[in-house]
Amino acid sequence: MKSPVSILSLLVLVFCLSNVKGQLNTFDLSKYKTADYTRQMLTLSGDVSGSYTENKSDGYASYNKNFQPNFDIQYLLVKNNREVQQKINVDLNLAPNTYSYNSSSSSSNNFYSRLRENRSDGSFYFDSENRFYFKTNQFFELRPGGNLFAHYRKADTKSVNSPNTNEQSTTQRSLDGFFTIPVGIGFGRLENVEDARMAVLMLEELYKNGKISKAVSDEDILLFAEKITQLRNMRHFDARKRRIYEIQAVDSFLRNNSYSQSQDAVYFASLYDNWEYANNPLRLSGYRLTIGVDPNLEYSLDNYLSVSKNYDFSKGAGVFIPW
Repeated sequence: MKSPVSILSLLVLVFCLSNVKGQLNTFDLSKYKTADYTRQMLTLSGDVSGSYTENKSDGYASYNKNFQPNFDIQYLLVKNNREVQQKINVDLNLAPNTYSYNSSSSSSNNFYSRLRENRSDGSFYFDSENRFYFKTNQFFELRPGGNLFAHYRKADTKSVNSPNTNEQSTTQRSLDGFFTIPVGIGFGRLENVEDARMAVLMLEELYKNGKISKAVSDEDILLFAEKITQLRNMRHFDARKRRIYEIQAVDSFLRNNSYSQSQDAVYFASLYDNWEYANNPLRLSGYRLTIGVDPNLEYSLDNYLSVSKNYDFSKGAGVFIPW
């Protein structure tokens, strides 16, 4: 026969676990205010391609060479605090190309032909969202952005068909750009609450597996969600070590706050699974209304053979009211 103390302890445990489940099921995600963070990311990428072909037969010879590298730089800045919501995207791409072709024939009036071509293409993209809160729920918004495309090509050709010689040089330059600076004012604020939802899902999973040892309050969930936001916006250079660090940090947080009572394979598998997949999709809470103007500028320049020049210029403006 079980002692009254044992029965009482069991009833207390069941009550606590039931309270945990009820708390998780009824948690209001709109209570979470995104934690302060700043995340920066710089991505460098590139590739190189080239080819060389040679053909010789019956007094005829041709050579073909091509070399084309490609470089891309991307920068991302995301910042969130009570005074500023900011997101900046920058992308710079460069793609130079060198091409040459030679052909000759000793059986046809010493025919000779040559082409040298240098070409470069470049693009620059910029986009940003900046909301500056001068009061708790009122803000000034600035969203400058634009793109720029540049093209350069220079080709030199020479052909000799004795006794005639023909040489020609061609240069082409083009520049196209579009720029916009929307400006507005508004009220309201949208909060990313997917981290709060993730905190709830992780605690629910631990509860189902019998790994939670105390009741969970709204304050506990909010504190856990804030920790998740901070971890997800930290920079790491090694993706594998990043995941190890994140799981260790979550485990330490749960143990230090006496949420978990045992750590085994089921416990860590649950943490990893939820950390990897429970953060999607994007969830927003709140409202936001902005009204403003959207001035823009478009520019185009085409310069061909240093003789013909064409300029196109346009401007415009509009009103935007995103809700």
